[in-house]
Amino acid sequence: MKHQLMYKDDKSDKFWNIETSENSFTVTYGKTGAAGTSQTKTFKNEAECLKEAEKVLGEKLKKGYIQKKGTDTNYNLSSEYLKPEKENHKSPKENRKEQDNISVPKTNRQKSTNTSEKETNSLSQKIIKPVEPHPQKVKKKENSNQSLEIKEQDSEILSLDNPTESNKISLYYQGEGSDKVYHVNIDPKEEGYVVHFAFGRRGHSLQTGTKTTKPVPYETAKKIMNQLVHSKMAKGYTEGESGTPYLHSAKEERVSGVHCQLLNPIDEEELFGYLENDQFGAQEKLDGNRMMIRKIGDTVEGINRKGLIIPISKTIHNHTLSFQESFILDGEVIGDTFYPFDLFSKDQNDMQHLPYKERYALLSSILKNRAQNDIFHIVELLTSTKDKKRLLEKLRKDQKEGIVFKDLNAPYKAGRPASKGTQIKFKFYETATVSVEEVNLKHSVSMRLYDEGKGWVSVGNVTIPINEEMPQKNDIIEVRYLYAYREGSLYQPTYLGVRTDVDETDCDLKQLKYKNV
Repeated sequence: MKHQLMYKDDKSDKFWNIETSENSFTVTYGKTGAAGTSQTKTFKNEAECLKEAEKVLGEKLKKGYIQKKGTDTNYNLSSEYLKPEKENHKSPKENRKEQDNISVPKTNRQKSTNTSEKETNSLSQKIIKPVEPHPQKVKKKENSNQSLEIKEQDSEILSLDNPTESNKISLYYQGEGSDKVYHVNIDPKEEGYVVHFAFGRRGHSLQTGTKTTKPVPYETAKKIMNQLVHSKMAKGYTEGESGTPYLHSAKEERVSGVHCQLLNPIDEEELFGYLENDQFGAQEKLDGNRMMIRKIGDTVEGINRKGLIIPISKTIHNHTLSFQESFILDGEVIGDTFYPFDLFSKDQNDMQHLPYKERYALLSSILKNRAQNDIFHIVELLTSTKDKKRLLEKLRKDQKEGIVFKDLNAPYKAGRPASKGTQIKFKFYETATVSVEEVNLKHSVSMRLYDEGKGWVSVGNVTIPINEEMPQKNDIIEVRYLYAYREGSLYQPTYLGVRTDVDETDCDLKQLKYKNV
């Protein structure tokens, strides 16, 4: 028995296949054109397997799935399933509702009875008009509601009481110089199931971990897996090996087509050269989240450092609408305050080719008629050696995060250069992106980083302030520290918050700065 079904409407284009082999059957499902996800269920005997397979197949047909022409079938499924019907003007939802009370005929390898033939013919008249088979190699359909599609895909997973093979899915991401892979699978263990994951650069050794500390029921494992896949797709991962994020990804996030310029760090001994060089201006390095704001007419969007559209606070949104100009501003957000420091475009005219000093002047002109308030604060730019040194002293005294130097004559260039570049940063203290290893009894968590040679290694504990929500195990957090001990912990770590714009691949031990002995 082998059947290939398909379903297509204005929101979905997907397939569902089932194939039996002696006392087991395998179901494969997913978006048309993708490899899909497979699940296998094994039974005591072949008869029981066929009975359950027919039941599952019937449920799919009742939901509006259409059998693909040319399917190789080993049992008496009526050919009426494959015949196109008269034009059906009802929606898929109405068709499914109408079919809820239809009984699917039970079939087997023997000749069908007259009764079952009547039932089959009756059912075939209820099947909606089939669509043409979707080519295997086609461009992914752009979907204005990706989160809905993901929920529909989740519902495809069979409620198997005792699956004998793992559920697996592979996700990919390419962008900002990255080429990453993320694998998730459910494996049987003891009397339950565990959710394992592996991630890293494509073609390299992968970091591994588990989302379940002990075996859990299959339904729980399935839910954990779906949530994990959902969260990765929200960050731009896709099932396609090209790794190009969907135009409409999960939740609010989708590809904006805009990427920000990222800064390279320098050491303290290099500071003097930038302070003395009149080609570079200086600004405070803010301790916030990078965000670009795009305003086109009455549409306002926030864009994160990965180039994905993100939610924006109502306060910032409404204030942005008060500007007459359309623009893309680059800056950082702290709470409900936005700190712009660069101009990407104005009135839909690209400004990236202009020198930074000209872009900053245009940015100032947009904001000049606005009194400094609690919503938009332009980041001050200082250009003379005297002013830059004064700024450095003040930032150190006020225990700020650091200082930034920008080439006043350089254009805007998205991404991060291999070394140095036209925009660099110096931090007065170090920060690290770490994974939460365990939540401790006291208001603290243990931290871990990944060593390519050893795997996950502990790097100490950090206290979570009482007024902060406790991060959970495997969350990605940012901490500040003075320095790190080799083969030891971070010295004087301070919790800064949960990171939602990065993942486990950023929790690399190589990021640490060690104390000189």
